Amino acid sequence: MLFLILAALTLQVIILVSVNAAAFSGPNAGRLSALVWLTVAVTLITCVLYILAFLHLSRLSPGLLLFVLSLLGSGFQLSAVATRTFSARQIRFGAWVVLLNLLVFYLLNTLA
Repeated sequence: MLFLILAALTLQVIILVSVNAAAFSGPNAGRLSALVWLTVAVTLITCVLYILAFLHLSRLSPGLLLFVLSLLGSGFQLSAVATRTFSARQIRFGAWVVLLNLLVFYLLNTLA
């Protein structure tokens, strides 16, 4: 399961590096759009699996909030790509939200 978090973190970093204001108007627009869709899919799968795992615990874990916020950030990215506005600011903001929340969870999980 930790592999999914590392995959989502890596994809979010790639999104942060490769998305800029002119990225969706060039020849690589289709490839970048597919990369954002892949990133959203991996993030959604990771978050849903961890949320379901947290809901089966006897008490609520604070890690549940981190994955709900990651879903929110992924929703920002999804809305930018699904509506075909391709707002670089919205995609990057969603990537930052997901990246920070998953990074906090990963660090807390490995240090505990």
